[in-house]
This record gives sequence, C-alpha cells and structure tokens, in this order.
Amino acid sequence: MAFDVFARFCRFASVVLIAGGGLASANALAGTVTIGGTGSALPAVRALAERFQAGHPATHIEVPSSLGTSGGIRAVAAGAIDLSVSARPLTAPETASGLHYVAWGRTPFMVVVSPQVGENAITLDGLADILAGRRTHWSNGEPITPVLRPPSDSDSTVLAAASPALAAALATAHARPGMLIAVTDQDAAATMVGASGGIGTLTLAQKIGEALPLKPLTLNGQTPDPATLANGHYPLSKTYWIVSGTAPSGEAREVLAYLTGPQATRLLETFGIIPPP
Repeated sequence: MAFDVFARFCRFASVVLIAGGGLASANALAGTVTIGGTGSALPAVRALAERFQAGHPATHIEVPSSLGTSGGIRAVAAGAIDLSVSARPLTAPETASGLHYVAWGRTPFMVVVSPQVGENAITLDGLADILAGRRTHWSNGEPITPVLRPPSDSDSTVLAAASPALAAALATAHARPGMLIAVTDQDAAATMVGASGGIGTLTLAQKIGEALPLKPLTLNGQTPDPATLANGHYPLSKTYWIVSGTAPSGEAREVLAYLTGPQATRLLETFGIIPPP
C-alpha cells in the first residue's frame, strides 16, 4: 500500500520531468506553482488557488491528485513540485535535508459511518471495541464494516495517540485478515460510501470540500465542528503543515505567503479548518 502511494508519486514526477526536461525544474513553465500532498486538504487548496490566480493572472497554480503526505514530501524534496500539504510535521532527517515547513491549520478528525447506518454517537472505547472485533454488528443487526488506513498513515497515528486502548485495538485490527484498508483519503471516503455498515475516519475539511454523504458521529458526546475543537472539547484533530523546498521560486514564496495569510484564514474556516494552536 505504501508502494502504491510512492508509485503514484513516481508517475507524477516522471510527467514533470518529461515536460520540464530536468529534475531541478518543478516550475518547468515560468509562473507555474505546483502544490500536492495529503488528499483531505486539496479541496481547500484548490479553492485558495482559484482566488489567488484571480488577482495574479501571471501565476498558474496546479494541484494534482493526492500524493499523500509522504509522497508529497518526497516530491518537494525531488524538485517535482513546489509546495506540499502534510498531515504530519517533518522528521529530523527531512528538515536536515533542507526542507522547511509551517503549521497551516487544523480540522476536526471525525469518526464517520456510511449514510445508511442508524447510529449517531460513539465513544473512544466503543470505537476500540469495533476495531478489536469485540463488537461486530450495529444495533439494528447490520454487520459493521471497518475501513482502515495503513498503519503508518496519519489517520492511524492520530487514532493510536488518542488512547492506549484504541492503539491496541488498531494494532489488532491491522492484524485481522480480510480487513478493508484504503491507501488515500479519497480511497477511504469512496470505500466507506460504498460499504454496507461502513465506519472509518475522515477530516471535516475533506467532508466539506468533497461534499461527502458520510455521517459524522459525535465522539465522547462532542460534535465535531470548529467551535468544539477550538474550545478543547472535541478530542481529535488533524493538523496540516505546508512544506517547501530548499530554494523555492519567487512565485512559490508568494503563493506560500498567501496560503498562510489572513485572507486564506477566512476561507479556510469555511472548510472547517481553524488556525493551528
């Protein structure tokens, strides 16, 4: 599954190399800025790109399909793209290589179910029971279909950090045969929409940005929205960072300044993304 994400990055990078004639030119065409990264943030990035381009017609912003967090970071490091949105901070080796990152925003990280599921609430312990296989059916008797993310994915790490019981249950779930595992944010959403009795995780930013029909559950009695996240009542969130390379172009620096400025903050709020703490 990690190979699938890396292969997707390689295919995109090869197109860039062919078009630009060399690895050092993510900006193969003057005035072009390419932004990739984690899929859940890309709808908000595209909306901001449209607004930026309206006032800067000489700059063209390209936002390819999801490369994932790690794939996007590798693409920036290789010079294949200019900027990337990451769902985790950079590691020490990544920053040592010359990459830079800035906290961009955070959004509620939600437990969601397929549209036909009748439940409206869950607890962290209840989710642990489902992942560990101790609970296998919804209250109406319908089988529960968990949709997992790979163990190294940021969705998995956020869940594992929520409680020791949830971390143990997640490890058990990944070891269970026949489990559904979605590689990207878009894969996960599509799988949950189509799965009977599906349950999984999703950010509010992705639900809003892609107008997904998945139903968020209250978690430990708290509704996943920007207000409950900001006041500390909602327990789970995902923080986004924007990653840049060692020597971003002037256009890339200008776009980065816009993405992290006050005008962007106001639009990000409509996607359920609030400023980082």
